[in-house]
Amino acid sequence: YYELRKVDESIAAASSPAFYYTPAIDYNGSEPQIIYINGDFDNSLYTTYAHEGLPGHMYQFSYFMTLKDMHPIRSLVSHTSNAEGWANYTERLAVKYVSDQTYADFYDMMETFTELFHIKADIGIHYYGWNLPEFRELLDTYFVGIDEETAQSIYTMIVHNPATYPTYYLSTIYIKNLKEKAQKELDEKYSDVEFHEAFLSSGSASFNVKNASWNST
Repeated sequence: YYELRKVDESIAAASSPAFYYTPAIDYNGSEPQIIYINGDFDNSLYTTYAHEGLPGHMYQFSYFMTLKDMHPIRSLVSHTSNAEGWANYTERLAVKYVSDQTYADFYDMMETFTELFHIKADIGIHYYGWNLPEFRELLDTYFVGIDEETAQSIYTMIVHNPATYPTYYLSTIYIKNLKEKAQKELDEKYSDVEFHEAFLSSGSASFNVKNASWNST
């Protein structure tokens, strides 16, 4: 079972809109799983709640804990890219439950476009050392009407969070690539449910492990 708790006011300004509190490694189901919400519940944050709860982090963790053949040492290992990739991927899927499929598809494409921009900007800033004018050139290539203050704010945000965006967004692309591979190989036999079961059943693992696991099935 789970509990929803509010973020304490003392740390609210520095906290995310919502986050899943990962249980201890010896969690046995007797204590609640906890999702913190920063401020009052807001329907506009539906995808964030889906990311942190169901079908995102909380569901993935719960599924992982039910794997009977899992070696105990694996409870000590957590791959951030696996966890955030799954949560980001599933929050996209959750949109269809509060809208029609046409909007869900449009939302997915728009989010993918924005995320690819963030990945490219992160690499440019942290690998190639882009300054603000160089970042601005990329920004103006894909977006119009961005004022200088907003551009500076986005640039500063990326500077302060090196490699954060690829952890979420590139990992989502990896999951989609695995999904497309499964769809191609299985054709009419493909099932979203079976694909998700195969992904989750490999537990917290890097994507090369998941890819090898799929090749062996």
